[in-house]
Amino acid sequence: MLRIKGSVKNYDWGNDFFIDDFLGRKRDGKRKAELWFGSHPNGPSVSADTGEIISIEGFPFLFKILAIDKCLSLQVHPTLEQAASGKYQDLNQKAEVFCSLTPVTAMCGFRPLAEIKDNFRMIFGDDSPIDEAESVHDFFSILYQMKKLLPKYHEFLKNQTIRHSGEFKSPLEIAIEISSDYPDDPAILAPWFLNVVHLNPGQTIYLRPRVIHCYVFGNGVELMNSSDNVIRAGLTHKEVNRSELENVSLFEHTVPDILSTETSVEGLRYLIPDAPGFELSCMEAGSFDIPEGEYRILICTQGTAKVGNIELSNGQALLAMPEEGFHVDAEKAQLFAASGKRG
Repeated sequence: MLRIKGSVKNYDWGNDFFIDDFLGRKRDGKRKAELWFGSHPNGPSVSADTGEIISIEGFPFLFKILAIDKCLSLQVHPTLEQAASGKYQDLNQKAEVFCSLTPVTAMCGFRPLAEIKDNFRMIFGDDSPIDEAESVHDFFSILYQMKKLLPKYHEFLKNQTIRHSGEFKSPLEIAIEISSDYPDDPAILAPWFLNVVHLNPGQTIYLRPRVIHCYVFGNGVELMNSSDNVIRAGLTHKEVNRSELENVSLFEHTVPDILSTETSVEGLRYLIPDAPGFELSCMEAGSFDIPEGEYRILICTQGTAKVGNIELSNGQALLAMPEEGFHVDAEKAQLFAASGKRG
């Protein structure tokens, strides 16, 4: 087993406190969005003792801490078959699990077409251009032809009264925020055609490949295949690849997949459908016996734990190899554990 340090990503949608606080560092005012743990070449972990880069071919997952102050880009990720087409930097699919550490708001998957039409009539009245759409795919194709109607949308937003939704962000709050950041992007209509999801601490959502989504606000733990494949759909100054977006996206109503859990010897295990190649569990206020057989990364998110002979405190992480089984004393701690077999 090896204590490891993560790779910090300073994206402009990150906040300026959570990752610094998590790592026990003095806040420096810089936005830090992600903290990567794993062996992906875009941000490999290093040994906490020697500084040596962790390089394991075929490492099965990428484990992150996310600190979200404002909307990420609207995006979708390819399946394994799509990623193997040669169009992407990684040959792996990108399924995701996100577990909230604080209240989190996200957008994921299309609302039912009838609901989308009602929302657009509310905004555009008789000028709604999507009344004739017969499918979500039809709607999405029309969406990018709506720039000429955006002034009417901005006027609609100016006339709305915000009712703050406490720790979460309402569709209207999201809409006003992103319309200010990206005034000429039709994707600023996203809160009215995507499901808006609120996660309390400990709640976890699963995002399959092909499902369009966007994290909006909050902090949490994210686990995914070891892949950085992204097709952007808007709310970004980076390229939006419309043709690939049309090829990859799932154009149908999608119910947000909030995961249930089961108790296991490895802690509280989140029940992930589709067997994406990784598992997530949480160990808290107890002792746990972890069997050998898989790569594992453990991140301590509260308190201090004993993992084998290694002590982990808040913000610290550990890598275990497949041949290593070990005991975890988390009586006064919370740890999240990712596991998977080499791809």
